[in-house]
Amino acid sequence: MSRNIYMYTELAGVYCCTQYDMYCCPSSSVDKMAAHIVYHSLHCREMTVDQRTGELKYETASPDLPVAQFIGPKPLTPASNRFSIEIANPGMHCYIAIGVCNRHYPAHRQPGWEANSVGYHADDGGIYVATGFPRHTFGRVSVGEVMACSLNMSKNTVTFYRNERAIYTSPPLAAPPGGFYPVVGLHSHGEMVTLLEVEPWTPDVKTPLRSDDVTYHSLFCREAKVSHSSGTVSYDSMSPDIPVGQFVSECPLSPTCNKFSFEIVNQGQMCYISIGVCHRRYPGNRQPGWLPNSIAYHADDGGIYHGNGQPSRHASRARVGDTMSCEVDFQAKIVIFSLNDVVVYRSPALRLPPGGFHAAIGFHSHGESVCLLEMEPWRSATNQVSRIQVEELRAVQEQYHYSVCRDATLNQHNGVLSFSYTGDGDDDDVPVALLLSKRPMTPDVNTFSIEILNEGRECYIAVGLCPQHYPPERLPGWERHSIGYHADDGGVFVASGLPVEVVPAARQGATMTCQFNFSTNTATFLLNGEKVYQSQPLTVPPGGFYAAVGLNSQGEIIRLCETEPWRGSEALPCLEPGVTPDAQSMPECTVCVDRAVTHFLIPCGHTFCSECMDEWAAVRKTCPTCRTPYQEMKPLYFG
Repeated sequence: MSRNIYMYTELAGVYCCTQYDMYCCPSSSVDKMAAHIVYHSLHCREMTVDQRTGELKYETASPDLPVAQFIGPKPLTPASNRFSIEIANPGMHCYIAIGVCNRHYPAHRQPGWEANSVGYHADDGGIYVATGFPRHTFGRVSVGEVMACSLNMSKNTVTFYRNERAIYTSPPLAAPPGGFYPVVGLHSHGEMVTLLEVEPWTPDVKTPLRSDDVTYHSLFCREAKVSHSSGTVSYDSMSPDIPVGQFVSECPLSPTCNKFSFEIVNQGQMCYISIGVCHRRYPGNRQPGWLPNSIAYHADDGGIYHGNGQPSRHASRARVGDTMSCEVDFQAKIVIFSLNDVVVYRSPALRLPPGGFHAAIGFHSHGESVCLLEMEPWRSATNQVSRIQVEELRAVQEQYHYSVCRDATLNQHNGVLSFSYTGDGDDDDVPVALLLSKRPMTPDVNTFSIEILNEGRECYIAVGLCPQHYPPERLPGWERHSIGYHADDGGVFVASGLPVEVVPAARQGATMTCQFNFSTNTATFLLNGEKVYQSQPLTVPPGGFYAAVGLNSQGEIIRLCETEPWRGSEALPCLEPGVTPDAQSMPECTVCVDRAVTHFLIPCGHTFCSECMDEWAAVRKTCPTCRTPYQEMKPLYFG
């Protein structure tokens, strides 16, 4: 799993954030790349930009999938009034947009959704003018097509183009103070576009750029900026809805690096400053401590927030000049908060989330800034490389992890899976190639997609869900506890060799998506972002459902559209109390004595697997153990 380096370059008072893949960019060349930034931005939220190719890619660590924005560093001018993009990958939904907006455009909003903005959206071809509904639609835009936007400065009109053909010109618009800025929006996994011009993305200042050595590394730095020379982190958002600012360490805390602290330099308007720990996939726009697997100490009210939006208790408030500290005692598994070196709170024993706790700082009002008092917690992962054995380093570099990859070859660089059987058998004895994820699906990672690059001889390509120990030589959906959507005939197979329903077939260039709804235990399949089938409630197998891809004829090649379902061996953060990543630690059902990924909790305190509870509830509404009547059951998810 690759890590990201965030580099900050000061451009006329504006800091631009650019991500670089660490294993594509050796640490020795990072500073050189900082001096050769081509595509600058006023804001680059929830996406990465490739400075060599101009490719923008949707990339967020937040499970609530916020809108990604790439807003130019300067307004459009008569000499530079046009820009365009080519769709390189539509991703899951092709929620790609191009348009113009004002300098203080809200975060998490697509172009055209808010005032002082106009946008052209690819998924429905809609023209959005300061509203969440399209005024006109011109059909879906697909891979390889070009979307362009131009601003007529004399008339204050915006014209949108599709493949160089004008499709819409707006009525005269009221130009916002500071002018219109170019903006590109993305909003679903896998989306990628290529910027076709450089000029709209160059800074106003033509003098050589100043770039500090990157000292304070972050996993993500949202609505904040960091001075690498002074260690000062400040709230930095121009969004009028004032989103939460986050600065989260790239590496998790460890027994040898378990404490960090900062001094409050400026309390800003509200002193909504916090210090704490969270997991590596903590949602955007949330203060540390507000959600599970996170705990934090907030300066404004002295509140201790432990996985909840309300404080569990209050300590002393903190103001300018105060020092706030956070320490993780790994032996006792507790978190300790201090104010001016005096302990103000010790947590009860905590369960460390898979992947560990990351240092986290939160902001939420203008003017807030703190000075980091240590450098070690904010180190880069490259500092650890010398201590990692070659075998471990190879595992870290893997992008796509799996439990089974049979008769297929998976390219770790780009996620391309190809049928690799080299035998000379006829069509009847060509084996099934199967790829299974290393971990089961979870409530916060419940979807994955593939793109068909080559349909091969027969297009026997399938996507679906299977149990961990799925029989060999079987495509998803053919055996018990599995479901699959097959490309060749559009068949949906549910634990049978015969389809239960036939939906549109998929061919070369198509994107097939599988989603699992944990609240209803239903699977949904999509073709090119459009829903084609939703199952009846399924029985979740012991250990949970695993993402599955099957190939079964010569020449078939697909590409995995996301890396998330195929992440490494560490389990993902859990969303429910008591969830454990180890299948062996899942509770046994007292009826069937089996371990299941889904259990039901009855108010009397007894739990049973979903399959047994479904059969029992059809007869009577009492606990199978103590016979206590009940009205509702709470589902618990394990894995």
